[in-house]
Amino acid sequence: MTRGRFFIGVIVAATVLVLSTLAFARTRPLRCDAAEDALWDRYASMSPSPPDHPNALWARHWWVGDEKSPCDYRKLARQIRQLGLTDVFFHAGPLRPDGTVAPDRYQHARQLLQAMHELVPGVRVQAYLGQFEGTRPGTDDLDLSKPDNLQRTVDSAKLFLDLGYDGIHYDIEPVLNGEPRMIDLFDRTRALTRAKGAVLSTAVEERQVDPDSGFAPNAGATHPTDDWLRTLADHVDQLAIMTYDSGLKTEADYERWTEYQTRTIATLVAGKVTLFMGVPTDKAYADNHTAAENAGSGSRGLRRGIAALPPELARHVGGAIFAEWVSTEDDYSTFEHEWVRPAI
Repeated sequence: MTRGRFFIGVIVAATVLVLSTLAFARTRPLRCDAAEDALWDRYASMSPSPPDHPNALWARHWWVGDEKSPCDYRKLARQIRQLGLTDVFFHAGPLRPDGTVAPDRYQHARQLLQAMHELVPGVRVQAYLGQFEGTRPGTDDLDLSKPDNLQRTVDSAKLFLDLGYDGIHYDIEPVLNGEPRMIDLFDRTRALTRAKGAVLSTAVEERQVDPDSGFAPNAGATHPTDDWLRTLADHVDQLAIMTYDSGLKTEADYERWTEYQTRTIATLVAGKVTLFMGVPTDKAYADNHTAAENAGSGSRGLRRGIAALPPELARHVGGAIFAEWVSTEDDYSTFEHEWVRPAI
């Protein structure tokens, strides 16, 4: 047997094992540890995604790249139900400089899809493809100024759509105001997602603030103008706003910042796209985030911003947790009780 056939055989065998285990779990309850079993029993009867608002989560790469057990998948499914998620952005890259994704980065993509579609039907499983865009020497920057690289990026998106993913989420930074290459990328990709009945989403920085907002000016090329936000909303289905790295020092100020960004961006585009407002939990990134930026202040700001919207806009707006790989169960509980199922 050749080495290539051997590895294909291993991958097929692993896939069959996971799928057969999941099928067995449908007829006989899967038991993990006692605490997690109790949580699953609590949330399993709930709809995977409450109908009132969309919610999303940026999830780590290992779900696509590494082998996971049925209990791993079920714990994730429990968290998805607990958080009221409609979409999960599973990191499937990164994109290499030429726009491709290394094959060893998505060895378990099919197993993840099968598990999520079984355990949380209706929740969109999106392939999250990210990279810095530019031409910095000695880096892995994605150079979209080369037409072949842009097309290969589209081809990478097609690869995951052909595997069965429910959407493509781009986190290619920076998205500069008025950048035609990004519009070209979005339009080519959206043609593919629409043909598959899937969605296209992108991450984008916070909106440029108004002079009378009370916030420090952020009029840089990476912070979208109103016109650029409207343009983006014409070329994608979902916008995920990275409302963190604000530098604000108090929870009250960060709550007000999230409320402001939610209210103003939703007024501009929520009639066109689904809008996810980033809610940070990543204390591990202390160099970029302040203690004021947390699941509680972000969720409360989100709730305040949405409360200020008319119902026809509010229903298209929700939260996006950044990020699963640094979140704790306490973070998830806070998001749940402050936003998804608030007591008030």
